[in-house]
Amino acid sequence: MDFWKTIKVLLRRWYVALPVLVLSLGTAGIVFASVPPQYESTGTDLLTVPKAGATVTNDPTKPAGIINPLLAFDASLTTTAQLLTQVLLDPAVYAQLTGNDKHIECQAGDGGLRGPFVQVVCTAPTPEASKKTVENAFARLSSELIERQKKLGAPEATFINVETVVAPTEATLLVGGKLRAAGAALALGLAASLTSAFMIESFMQRRKPKAGKDKKPDDSEPQWPKDPPPGDGPRYNKMASEANPTVRIARPS
Repeated sequence: MDFWKTIKVLLRRWYVALPVLVLSLGTAGIVFASVPPQYESTGTDLLTVPKAGATVTNDPTKPAGIINPLLAFDASLTTTAQLLTQVLLDPAVYAQLTGNDKHIECQAGDGGLRGPFVQVVCTAPTPEASKKTVENAFARLSSELIERQKKLGAPEATFINVETVVAPTEATLLVGGKLRAAGAALALGLAASLTSAFMIESFMQRRKPKAGKDKKPDDSEPQWPKDPPPGDGPRYNKMASEANPTVRIARPS
């Protein structure tokens, strides 16, 4: 019932609701065009052990056996990947990667892959900046990994390798933010259209009873006395006769 009442009000007050709706559509279009575009690029790296394994032998006549790095995953690689992720999220490193540009945003993690993965996702106002930021993040990841292993005194033959699983992708345009902003502007416009229509409807409805109430009786119309109240018949008749005297016309002789 309320729905049909709303439709009736909009149809009656279309001259108010329609202009506001058109203005809302124009505002939503302007908002969509004015929101700066955002481009996203992503990449994923994988940490693996070296072919010679995680240890070296002290006897040169007995070299270590060669292993398959993709068959040697353990918790230490996952821990190292988490460590590198925290390095990329460090405020100082983050500022270097983004160039202190507030319009560039980056995220780092395992991408939900549950292993020694490091995934970097960056959004920027231009596709070049987005992809370049991801590339810089992986370059910093590799250099940080080497430096930390050197500081720990690990033999170079046992250094953890970084394998590229997904190279930094070509940046794609994100329209979600622009659509959300335009949708919010349109929703506010629709609310304003309904509100204005109901305000005019309420104002017009108030005027109708007021116009009838303020109407004064016409003095040219005769005012007849009302029925006498109980018990005041003679007195009321006397007042009525005084208010409306009877004129007798004599019959001509």
